Amino acid sequence: MTAYSFGNRWVGVVALGTPPPPEPLHKMALRLRAKLLSRMVSLDKTVAVPVDTLVQSLARLRMRMTVSGQDARSQECLTLERSSAPAAARHCGPG
Repeated sequence: MTAYSFGNRWVGVVALGTPPPPEPLHKMALRLRAKLLSRMVSLDKTVAVPVDTLVQSLARLRMRMTVSGQDARSQECLTLERSSAPAAARHCGPG
């Protein structure tokens, strides 16, 4: 019996090697956060913005709401900012 499987790879040699070390959790978190912030959020049928821009805008809006005394709106913006919930982004804003 030959040591090849269909002539392409050594049988068992790959299985005998040590597996690569797992990705460190802090690097995994950074990678996943970057992936989250790079996706696009559709605010309207014609308007789409990156999540990163949306979160920064929510932070600025939250500060303005706090200064103007609208604590309920400020808390809504904070909740959206923390969860990065794109579907609920339409509920935060003046008015």
